[in-house]
Amino acid sequence: MFWRRYFRLSPLERRVFVVALASLLPVAVLSAVLLVKNGREQEQRLYRNTEDTVSALLNTVDAELKNSIAALDGSAASPRLARGDFPPLREEALQLLSRRPSWLNVIVSDARKQLLNARLPEDAPLPEVIAPDTVAETLAGQRPVIRGVRIAPVLKTFTFAVQIPHVQSGEARYVITALIQPESLIELLNFAQVAQENVITVLDRNDRAVARSQNHPKFVGKAPSDELVRLMALDRWSGRGITHTLEGMPVYTVFRRSRYSGWAVAMGIPLDSIEAPLRRAYLMLSGTIVLSVLLGLALALLLGRAIVRPMRELERQALLAGSGQAPSMPK
Repeated sequence: MFWRRYFRLSPLERRVFVVALASLLPVAVLSAVLLVKNGREQEQRLYRNTEDTVSALLNTVDAELKNSIAALDGSAASPRLARGDFPPLREEALQLLSRRPSWLNVIVSDARKQLLNARLPEDAPLPEVIAPDTVAETLAGQRPVIRGVRIAPVLKTFTFAVQIPHVQSGEARYVITALIQPESLIELLNFAQVAQENVITVLDRNDRAVARSQNHPKFVGKAPSDELVRLMALDRWSGRGITHTLEGMPVYTVFRRSRYSGWAVAMGIPLDSIEAPLRRAYLMLSGTIVLSVLLGLALALLLGRAIVRPMRELERQALLAGSGQAPSMPK
């Protein structure tokens, strides 16, 4: 249909049309290049913002862990602990628990047994050391240690732990352990505002979920998806790529791991939420380009006809004059 109309045009109209098309073609190509460039810049801006958000969340997690260690360090420096005077120390532990609602328990132990458990009655028999390997590691290292998420046997719920040794005369005698609710990190990181449709996961140094913005009760203590595990294996400290969440949703994932705690924060952005704005921008800009080209061509056709019409009239009048008829005055 278009070509039929095109070939019905006069030679001059076709030339005007071709000149207009040749003039608009570079503009259309340049606009298409700028369109792709703008889309990529938007995509890279989103990636940078995501990386900044993940880094900020990880810094917040580290700050909270350091704060917990500092709070526990006060108990480690208590003269009562140095004397082995545990009943008054138990009162200090209960006061500490009252000031920190996210803490579930405070335990003092040596290499063999518990010496204080703030959540058990004072006269209750104390259990043996839970996870003796972690206590032995803290005693041997003589430095604070952040433990990953696990189920606490007494509390029968998931917790993560901060342990600090009591060192006296160069020898570590006791380990003080604070058991902390993983859910406290959800409130701390304000997942409701930051996450929205994104999936944010805080992972301990064993890559087990400590806190999660979606379906936390279902996935706490579990490993992330196999794709995320492979992504983190490529570079232990940071990375990004396409993965799937444990729910099966395709996401663009960014993760960062702390050199202080060994914990990591991973954020997955649904691919639809990345691609949909870009598609809208592409459609809007490409529609504008196509409309501009069509308007330019339409104006070229109108201009061609405006030029050709008087010439055709002059040609008709000349034919009349040549045949002996009186030509009419052009309008």
